[in-house]
Amino acid sequence: MLHQKKTKLIYGRLIADEILLADYKLVEMSRKKMIIAGSTALIAVIDSTRLIVANVGDSRGVINFKVTFDYPLKPKLVIANPDILEFELSTHRPQFLILASDGLWDTFSNEEAVLLLNQDFMNRILVQKV
Repeated sequence: MLHQKKTKLIYGRLIADEILLADYKLVEMSRKKMIIAGSTALIAVIDSTRLIVANVGDSRGVINFKVTFDYPLKPKLVIANPDILEFELSTHRPQFLILASDGLWDTFSNEEAVLLLNQDFMNRILVQKV
């Protein structure tokens, strides 16, 4: 199996292969129907203490420990080779992860989105204590 090294899955390769396969199928379908369109994908996998993130397009993710994985936009009509990042969660111990498309990020900055979620978490904790 190409996506497995000994007994450990290689998620980055698996995700990249699946994105490329989906891209191929969408391109073939759009050629048949004469449709020109694009899409974005932001995928996160947690395996034990590792976070693997793959991104194609203009989506973005933010982890509340001040690390942002903001990807540069890729040229239009390029095959969907995803950018893949890995984080060791036991080192960083994030409270949450935000994955969103440009609809959110056109409205909120990274800091505003994190602040909003932090406030919501604090409100829930206060309500539970009462």
